Amino acid sequence: MTMDFSTDKNNYDRYVGNSVVLVSNQEPLRKRMVFLLQGEGYLVVGESGGAAEAVRMVRRLHPDLIIIDESLNGSNAFDVASIFVQENVPVLYLCKDMDHMVFSKNKNSVYFQVLPKPFDSDTFLMNVTSFIKSTKYIQDLQGKLAYLNNKTMQEENSNRAKEILMVRHSITEAEAHKYIQKESMRQGKPIYRLVQEIIAAENKGKNQTDNT
Repeated sequence: MTMDFSTDKNNYDRYVGNSVVLVSNQEPLRKRMVFLLQGEGYLVVGESGGAAEAVRMVRRLHPDLIIIDESLNGSNAFDVASIFVQENVPVLYLCKDMDHMVFSKNKNSVYFQVLPKPFDSDTFLMNVTSFIKSTKYIQDLQGKLAYLNNKTMQEENSNRAKEILMVRHSITEAEAHKYIQKESMRQGKPIYRLVQEIIAAENKGKNQTDNT
């Protein structure tokens, strides 16, 4: 049985890490996959036989994996799979034709993997498990990289804002640092936003000077 979490987000959060959405117009295939997945502790949070419904479901539930069968109502399954892959949503694509055009478009994406049909239970579960683990690892790395990049950018902006204040008010770096902290508290703004405003004001002043 597929569990519906569309109105119970708190309960759904307990299963983050092993949630799956199934997309196929072949009900027997969906039932088989539900049986296999639930037997291994995965949570099937949604099923769909049509393209439009599948897109809405995935964007609402944010599953850890989407399993898309080439048999789909309302659209080309290849097109639907490509939409999710471009949004960095892991897609396990089920198809009989290993020369399908989908390979040429998504073959280099870490969020796309193909499982030929027909498949046995062990092969199916092995692919699901390894694919979820690998994409989670990549997502964690991307998250850490984004955090480091953001932190570096904020540090660079902070240094730039202090330089502007040091020149503008003839003060030391320590005094500029204290000024930013005090203004942040006085205006009730996060430091990063205040820093951005200082830099933006300086750039605006330079542009006006250049245009005169």
